[in-house]
Amino acid sequence: LAAGGAVDGGAGIVFHWPGHGESDGDPRELTMEELVAAGIGAADELLTRCGVGPLAVAGVRVGAVPAVLVARGREADTLLLVEPDLEPDVHFAAIERSARRTSLGRPLPPDWAAARFVPRLLRATPPPLGPLPTGSTGPGRCGVVRYEASDPFDRAGVDEMTVPGTRRRRSPDHHAALCRRGVAWLVGERGDADG
Repeated sequence: LAAGGAVDGGAGIVFHWPGHGESDGDPRELTMEELVAAGIGAADELLTRCGVGPLAVAGVRVGAVPAVLVARGREADTLLLVEPDLEPDVHFAAIERSARRTSLGRPLPPDWAAARFVPRLLRATPPPLGPLPTGSTGPGRCGVVRYEASDPFDRAGVDEMTVPGTRRRRSPDHHAALCRRGVAWLVGERGDADG
């Protein structure tokens, strides 16, 4: 998404959440406040390095939750959510169910579900989302891109776009249709395209 937006003349940033990749911290101990602070810090760094201009914030799956809060906190012009899971507890419970099925009854390490961590603190406290920030309460544009097999999003003031497929089907292009459709929307194309 960041690279696609940059092709059209924008600047993009992808960063590691605290405790992921090369960043400091323990991913099992993350709070929503830490995720939002990291996102705001990344947005501020981008604006410092590239100058003030329209700000777009994007979030994928459960990353949509901090993206909404960052967009609200930095008064972003645009918010894009890709296959959003706005309920972290439901998201991580599904990961745990999947891990139990694939572990065939073998015990799993504490706080981990297969190769993924289960952040206790993100699950313990519901995120303070409220309504999606659109119009006078947030970005002028808010969009959701999802697979046609996923549940409809259906929220007022949100452009909903679909692409063929399902998130469960693993593909060699790693969900490129979602990215292509999201980038097209970010750079201003309207209408429902197939990616």
